[in-house]
Amino acid sequence: MPLSRHVGCLSSTGVITLDHPVGWVVLEHPRCARLLVDRDIDFCCRGAISLREACKARGIDADELLGELHAIVAGEPAGGLDPRSLSTLQLVAHVVDEHHAYLRRTLRLGELHSTLRALRGFLESHLDHEEVVLFPLLIRGGRNRRLRDELEWMRAEHLQLGDTLRKIRTLAERFVPPPWACATYAALMAELEALDRDTLEHVHLENNVLAPRFDAAHTLAPGMQRRRSG
Repeated sequence: MPLSRHVGCLSSTGVITLDHPVGWVVLEHPRCARLLVDRDIDFCCRGAISLREACKARGIDADELLGELHAIVAGEPAGGLDPRSLSTLQLVAHVVDEHHAYLRRTLRLGELHSTLRALRGFLESHLDHEEVVLFPLLIRGGRNRRLRDELEWMRAEHLQLGDTLRKIRTLAERFVPPPWACATYAALMAELEALDRDTLEHVHLENNVLAPRFDAAHTLAPGMQRRRSG
């Protein structure tokens, strides 16, 4: 649950010196975290070392960094949540609600991104093969072994494609933008839903209309067939 901003507010009396631990620097002045990250100073796992020691280890001018930190502190607003003042229950709730939830969302997006990249590579190869090899065979007509093999290849790849589309639907939570989604994220979900819908229609036409014209073993039930013109 969200924590009240006035529960355990930070004081403005923590003046940074080179002898302070880097973890303390961020606890007292959270806005300093970004600068320390930019300087590759680990305040999370190595927060007990002093600012002086951290600068020495990274080959950084300590006085220069201290001046930059003081400039950040001078411009930071008063107050803010101080995690040290929270009870264990409050702190655990904050970590789960804010940070665990964020990571779960972000990691899910990362997997979605990698799946989409794989889908792109798969489809580009699949479409090229259809246009260069399969479709010319179909247009020429006939029923030979090579044509049957190509149709079996197409159906097998379509099964793989269907599995990938189902995975994307799951990762994208069926394309329903969550409450935290921005306009860009919502637009991405709409585009993914359109891709899903178009691909399903595309595969349906190839599997259930085009292929059965050349492969008697995969003809549709009579009620699903219609007479072709021409």
